[in-house]
Amino acid sequence: MADPEAQGEARVENGAFSDAESGLKLRNVRLDATLQQDAISVNQFGGVDGAGGQVTGSGRINLTRGGVSSFRLDLKGFRLIDNDIATAAASGQATISRTADGAVKLSGALTIDRADVAANPPTPSGVTVMDVQEINREVGTGGHLQAVNAHAAAIALDVSLKAARGIFLKGRGLNVELALDSHVGGTTAAPNLTGTARVVRGDYDFAGKRFQFDNRGVVHLATAAEDMRLDLTATRDDPSLTAVIRIEGTAAKPKITLTSTPVLPNDEVLAQVLFGTSASQLGPGDAAELASAVSSLAGGSGFDVMGNLRSFAHLDRLAMGAGSTGGVAVSGGKYVTDNVYLELTGGGREGPSGSVEWRIRRDLSLVSRIAGSGGDSQVEVRWRRDF
Repeated sequence: MADPEAQGEARVENGAFSDAESGLKLRNVRLDATLQQDAISVNQFGGVDGAGGQVTGSGRINLTRGGVSSFRLDLKGFRLIDNDIATAAASGQATISRTADGAVKLSGALTIDRADVAANPPTPSGVTVMDVQEINREVGTGGHLQAVNAHAAAIALDVSLKAARGIFLKGRGLNVELALDSHVGGTTAAPNLTGTARVVRGDYDFAGKRFQFDNRGVVHLATAAEDMRLDLTATRDDPSLTAVIRIEGTAAKPKITLTSTPVLPNDEVLAQVLFGTSASQLGPGDAAELASAVSSLAGGSGFDVMGNLRSFAHLDRLAMGAGSTGGVAVSGGKYVTDNVYLELTGGGREGPSGSVEWRIRRDLSLVSRIAGSGGDSQVEVRWRRDF
């Protein structure tokens, strides 16, 4: 055992491997190796992830204590992560090596083909680990069982991760595509993530209204959410003003601020964005929704009844108020595409109505309305310019 000498051949066909935590899956694993005295030469290794990706590799594993080993992997659209938090497929090369002093290192350069990350990951579920203290143990019955890998050596990391685009972050109002330029160092026991993620395109849904991100936004990456810094700006152009949301701070405690051109107080900006009118002209239901939006902007929790109903109905906007001739009117709207917004209104003495807004450019919109039981229709062209 101290000085092994192995000879022969080893072959694996139709093998499988799964890692529950990351969601990594290997299927149709094949391996062809030759045992040569004190080393194993892997002539061929390969497998698929079941989603169109594959990995192949080859290398030499030295069996002696001070031997040098190296194993190279080639990935083509291989899905490295597939769990409730994220899915990610990558292409490139990675090498697992061991030096003469026994240090193991994973290095390489990978391109992320596509990744989908949840901004609001689900609450973890499963069995809860409890601390157990045994009493009345008889002397000499042995100690506690320990995990097999309790003393496993940490593997050093030196991997670069890049993507020109295709990193999608969705949830908590975010729907954004990012570019990635990052590096993972440290060890498997204490990884260290550095680099940046820059906005390619996307939008931020605040109180049922969409704000478009500009491509100057950047996220400075770190291992812990408390150290991950945000610098994002999203803009919404309405006929009466331009509203800008700035997201700063850290990923653990983001700071959201709202400004506008022309300069207005927060409640007035939100009233114009949400309802297209001044805060002083809002009905009781709209005023309550406005107060909840202001509380959310300030970091308060609030009791957002309309927001909860809007989320339950999968709408982008839900409002309740009085019609122009009396009665209660309920309006619900949704973005059919990024530039087309559909809204239906029911109740009130005017009867049902509907409108479709097509934003042709940032400064030009076409609005079509059908109102009342008589089916009266009208078309509006909205154009604006900031001076």
